[in-house]
Amino acid sequence: MPSLPLSSVGLNCSWTTILTILTILIPSYLLLIRHLRFQRLHSYRTRFPQYFSPDGSPANLSKMTLQDAHQILVNISQREFPYLYQRSLFFALFKTYAIPSISSLLLATGQLSSHKTASKRATDTEILIMEIVINPPWEKRGLEALARMNWLHGRWQKAGRIRDGDLLYTLSMFALEPE
Repeated sequence: MPSLPLSSVGLNCSWTTILTILTILIPSYLLLIRHLRFQRLHSYRTRFPQYFSPDGSPANLSKMTLQDAHQILVNISQREFPYLYQRSLFFALFKTYAIPSISSLLLATGQLSSHKTASKRATDTEILIMEIVINPPWEKRGLEALARMNWLHGRWQKAGRIRDGDLLYTLSMFALEPE
């Protein structure tokens, strides 16, 4: 494939100039990202020193308060990795569909029978989970989202169609997958 001269695409500089600029910009960008990432990590260690040992590794996590855990979770989900966190929640939901008892119930209820209902269910679940994660669990909005989630699944649980193991697996996916 023949190469086009840079002037033919509106650039009035040489390939050497572009490579030099990229050689400076890419490492500079990576250093900036590294600096900002470790600055955030340092701020966690400063704000929550009781959860870190002197060498900086996590310690005493069993003594973490609900407020501190929520603040850390919100920072991770909204500041550190917002897009990846949201996509990983969606992927966690998708992984629960692989469990035969869960997928058979979803098929029986028609929740996965069409693109429209499957997409709506995934979006509704994602919204409820994000409401539970973002809002403090002791405030009204987070409690309402949790109550709504329990109400939606309660009748199926009472009917014996959702087992405790299915609930535990799904909860663990939403808790562990976003890491």
